[in-house]
Amino acid sequence: LTPTIPFHTVLAFILALALKQNCTASVLGATAIGNPLTIPFLYVTEYHLGKYLLGSNMKEVVFSDYHTWDILHMGWSVAYPLLVGGIALAFISALPAYIIAHKIVITLRRKKRYVESPENT
Repeated sequence: LTPTIPFHTVLAFILALALKQNCTASVLGATAIGNPLTIPFLYVTEYHLGKYLLGSNMKEVVFSDYHTWDILHMGWSVAYPLLVGGIALAFISALPAYIIAHKIVITLRRKKRYVESPENT
């Protein structure tokens, strides 16, 4: 959840490689969050959250295109609130996402153990 939307899948893949994690899962997760249906909403949310956190002295910008290069050409007055809002949104969403994913993994592992236990064969 950063202004680097076109590169987030590549960054997730590189981080998965560096941390020796599942690359397929990282790409699927990045694509599920950052796809053409969700990116406009993410950009608008990140921008307004960043603008709020930085104070009201930031100028109002109306987005006509959501491509990274177009936003960067608008200048620091847009990129800075996007970056601050993206980092804040990442911190806000990380804990709930971890808790949900953890519960799903635990549930699936319990079901797998139940199916594989000798009593059920």
